Amino acid sequence: MISRLIQLAALLAVLLPAGSLYAEDLGFAGEWRQIHSNAGQCPTCRISVQQAGSTLIIDANNGWMATAEAGDQGNPDLARGAGSWRSDTNKTYAGKSFELLLVRNDENLHMTMHVRPGTGAARTIRGIFQRIRQNGI
Repeated sequence: MISRLIQLAALLAVLLPAGSLYAEDLGFAGEWRQIHSNAGQCPTCRISVQQAGSTLIIDANNGWMATAEAGDQGNPDLARGAGSWRSDTNKTYAGKSFELLLVRNDENLHMTMHVRPGTGAARTIRGIFQRIRQNGI
């Protein structure tokens, strides 16, 4: 019986592509610090990305949250989603919803946020985030 199980495991290892037994790590999960933004510099701005399968939950320390789906258009480095600013954040964006695009490029994460206007013109915020490693760098 045990030899049959070993044979089956060996056969599966040969027939199945590498990694197909595990959820694909798309590389979005973790802590990221903002290094550039067209909305102004913010050296203390951070986002935390949690990943469950292809679903991303993004929580920013400056007042917004979003969910996104990784692997958009078959590209594992691309994620699209939507979110909103908390109602108690700065008055410009308070309570506003937005569409979000994330593109991972090595250790950088490029973000494009299209904020839906309550009144007036829509605003596009672009930012670049850098992955924070365990040692804080």
